[in-house]
Amino acid sequence: MFLAKKKSINLFFYVIPLLILTALVLIALDVITLNKILLVVFGLLAVGAIFILAFTNLNKFLLAFTLYLPFSRMLPGDFGTGTWAFNLTNIFFILAIFAIFKENLTSNLNLSLKSSITIPIIIFSILGILSFIKSGFYFGYVYFGQFLSPLKEWLLPLFLFFLFFVSVKNKNDIRQFVMLITIITICIAVLVVFEYLKVREADDFEKMRVGAIFEQPNSAGAFFVYYAFILVGLFLMNIRKYRYWFLSLPILVSARALMYTFSRGAIIAFVCAGLFITFIKNKLMFLIVCLLLVLAFLKPTILPSALYYRFSSTFVKDKATYDVAIEEKLEPSAQQRIVVWRGAIQMIKDHPLFGVGYGVFPHLISFYAPVGQMDAHNTYLILFAELGLIGLISFLWIIALIFKNTWFVYRKAKDKFIKAFALGFLAGIFGLMVCNIFGSRLDSLALTGFFWILAALIFKSKRLIKAGQL
Repeated sequence: MFLAKKKSINLFFYVIPLLILTALVLIALDVITLNKILLVVFGLLAVGAIFILAFTNLNKFLLAFTLYLPFSRMLPGDFGTGTWAFNLTNIFFILAIFAIFKENLTSNLNLSLKSSITIPIIIFSILGILSFIKSGFYFGYVYFGQFLSPLKEWLLPLFLFFLFFVSVKNKNDIRQFVMLITIITICIAVLVVFEYLKVREADDFEKMRVGAIFEQPNSAGAFFVYYAFILVGLFLMNIRKYRYWFLSLPILVSARALMYTFSRGAIIAFVCAGLFITFIKNKLMFLIVCLLLVLAFLKPTILPSALYYRFSSTFVKDKATYDVAIEEKLEPSAQQRIVVWRGAIQMIKDHPLFGVGYGVFPHLISFYAPVGQMDAHNTYLILFAELGLIGLISFLWIIALIFKNTWFVYRKAKDKFIKAFALGFLAGIFGLMVCNIFGSRLDSLALTGFFWILAALIFKSKRLIKAGQL
């Protein structure tokens, strides 16, 4: 009887995350429509469920948290009140802190944060906070009110790294979280495809672009660049086992979903990441991909019509001559990016060491370029402009350490699943670096939460490898 009871409890903890994912997908597809009363009821039930999980099973609580992260922008969990700081994301984070300390008291959880990346993350976070404070003193209390929430959104993903680094215990935990993130990525790809089917007949091309749960097409495209390659890693590591060929279907669905965002930067990054991962693992496939790219370049009409239109419209044909400035050869959107990049460089020259301050770039760019209030559309430029050279170096330091440790796990892991995960994440990191040349795609918890969780799993994998447990 005791065993039956224990089995039912374990089943309860596995079923809850699956029910949450099902509900989120149905809401995103508009199958379930929540009015204000239902929103409050659903929110209370969700809070009750995660509260139970937090104090009974830390692993399942974190699985539920992982499920919610990419939906946190679409469903903030504020119970329909719109109250600042009172939302499901903050509730998750607060409960996570208590759950970890409770777990430490009951099962001696190792709370050591010692790793090569700890100090760089702390430095980067402190620089952001100091930059925020500096700008606040300069621009006044209105600035604090306007940018406190974006700063929190920017810093919370970094906290996720430490949260998962101390909570994940063994190889099975790592496998669970990687598989869950992979499943969620596939579900979001399906959501994008379904949403595109609703808007594909739109008379305006911009209305055909799908943002899905991220509410922004470029962010949706970046999501697949960052995380879809874990599927590719699993496929390439097991390419000789025919049962793994079924993975080609979700890979193709993810690629198709990316295409429906019509994000040029994300598509370029996806191709670069694809070249990177095939070069590492399968040189023959790398050559095939290269040949296909050459063919697409020589005969672009073989591309899907909407994709061909998206890239061909980037350049203004009657101005494609050598004696015309590069920005004049581009359509307005791309042209504006070149202009704002040049303005960003001028801003950096004026404030090279510590930058102009967190969040200030859009408000000052009009003094350096003939544009209105707008983002830099380049993560490296905006970090350099707002946090200065020290901020940019600390960010690149963090990414380099993540890449280095992922490469270590890929080379040293004996477990084939962990090795495949590391291979896919390597491509995701490479894609992230390329993608952020064309946009600022690291300032959203919904988009980057998974990245920091996966980074934490990599560092935990390295620790397990060195301990001879992986």
